[in-house]
Amino acid sequence: MKKITNITLILSVFLYLSCSTDNVSKPTPTKYKVRVKVTKTVYSRDSIQVYRALKQMLNMHLNPFSSKMIYDQQSQLNIDSLIYGPNKLRMVVLVIVRNNTNKLLVKENKEKYYYNGFYLFCSRDNFQAPIKVYERSCFGLMNFYSYGEIKQVLHDYCFLRLFGESSLNDIHYNVDDLRFWNSVDFEWILKNSKPTLGTPE
Repeated sequence: MKKITNITLILSVFLYLSCSTDNVSKPTPTKYKVRVKVTKTVYSRDSIQVYRALKQMLNMHLNPFSSKMIYDQQSQLNIDSLIYGPNKLRMVVLVIVRNNTNKLLVKENKEKYYYNGFYLFCSRDNFQAPIKVYERSCFGLMNFYSYGEIKQVLHDYCFLRLFGESSLNDIHYNVDDLRFWNSVDFEWILKNSKPTLGTPE
């Protein structure tokens, strides 16, 4: 496991901004599991739109890429997964950003890159409309040295750890849960978070 350990730099720390504080694995009950099939053509087309929106967000330093000390033209955006809701009009994108370790205040090993990861909400009004990517993120992972490791932790959180109750007794659901896609969380993001349009091809 190659991960920065200096806690003064807030490295390898989960940034729980608004989601569940319960870290116990809670897989989605089978009866609520949702799996959506899309063709490679549709997935590729949608991924390009989402990437363009993310690139705009990065260039404009919108959340979660607001820090100019961390994110710039050298930051490499990677769409790890685009996850579809049942009607394919709502999505979640798992994005992992690669940065050069020269940006770190302290370099603790010889690794050239480190990675930050987020999941962001997306939606479109219909299949002809552009995809909107919303800037507010419930969760972030910071400063991992391994793409594979940050990918695993991000997937673990989205598919196993979102399900639970917050201190306000609001129910949260994993992204593979049918109830997630019309949840209070999703509706709140759509109403309160600024969207960026992903231009079609």
